[in-house]
Amino acid sequence: MSASPTSLSSRRDAGLDSLRGLMLLAMGVNHIASLLQVLTDHPLGYTSSAEGFVFISGLVAGLVYTRRRRRLGVAAANRASLLRAATIYRYHLALFVGLLSWTLLFFAVRGAPAGNTPAVMLAHPGKVLLAGVFLVNQPPLLDILPMYAGFMLLLPLVLTALDAGRRRSLLALSLSVWALTNLAWPQTSYRHGVIQIGAFNETAWQLMFIAGVVCGHATAAGTEVLSRRLKSWLAVPSFALCVYAFLVRHWYVHAPFPGFADWVNKNNLAPFRLLNTLALFLLVHLAFARWPAAFSWRPLALLGRHSLTVFCTHVVVAYALYAFPDYVSTTPARTWIGTGIMIGALLSVAFVRERFRNLEAVREASGSAGEAAATVKSPVTPRRPLGRQQGIFPREEV
Repeated sequence: MSASPTSLSSRRDAGLDSLRGLMLLAMGVNHIASLLQVLTDHPLGYTSSAEGFVFISGLVAGLVYTRRRRRLGVAAANRASLLRAATIYRYHLALFVGLLSWTLLFFAVRGAPAGNTPAVMLAHPGKVLLAGVFLVNQPPLLDILPMYAGFMLLLPLVLTALDAGRRRSLLALSLSVWALTNLAWPQTSYRHGVIQIGAFNETAWQLMFIAGVVCGHATAAGTEVLSRRLKSWLAVPSFALCVYAFLVRHWYVHAPFPGFADWVNKNNLAPFRLLNTLALFLLVHLAFARWPAAFSWRPLALLGRHSLTVFCTHVVVAYALYAFPDYVSTTPARTWIGTGIMIGALLSVAFVRERFRNLEAVREASGSAGEAAATVKSPVTPRRPLGRQQGIFPREEV
């Protein structure tokens, strides 16, 4: 039976893709000068698009790779996870080398550094390149992918623990590492010379990713992390907490105490920020379960299906806009130009990527039909590459 040459989007959960696409769109808007930030930059309290992106990435990874472990075996699924981490690293390295080259070229041509490019790249380009290869130099916007690659390397161990029924122990360990990080690690990024770590402390943010993996694994296994009764009990206090966080975040209510900023710090995913995020995610989960169609929007789902490519595109566009602020950020009207360029670029890249994937699917379907016809005529079955045959090189963006 030949495969239908339909869009690959039918194989993915449009709701999850839409949510991840929304996070990507919000990040793109937040990282440039835009009036839309009133809707995208912490609009509901002390939860940003970064928390949503990391959690949903963990959820999709837990869901997809749990199914692969059961369908293809543990070794094949683990290999796919490691290959995914390598792909993320290659994308990050391409971005890093591109940014370094852009910084040096722009300075050589214009005699002044481009906006928001790190000064250390001009001062020590060779050392910066070496540090970037080893992921210890992370310029602005280039700090999420190294963390994401590390989490994908960790994924096989996490799924092994979950398959062994050690969910509580895993979450306890993850929560303990998060707590120790908040107790012992400064709430600022480490910067010394060319060693410049980004805005996300991996030992704290691993909790967000692992929580997503746990939910994804439970979904694939047909179980629940929290019982329906417990979720019902938690709904009202979660809503009250989110309302309070919204009021404090937007200055309708004063902060409860002077040092409250330390409790909502983003670098270490501080306690109140974490609590606010988990409460908001619970409410979104309940709404998603009740009205799934409301969370599905095709343009956002398109972005979510191509998350890695779209994320890298937003970094490139943001740095390009930083270099020419007079055209895209000096007046409200010009900020709309920059916003339009960002959104248009993200959607265009995702659309082109989708078309290429659909064409690849058509070619594979035609090839499978030809192989099937040849098999009827000959008792010898044509051999196919092992990786593609077993789905080791997945097309999905997880």
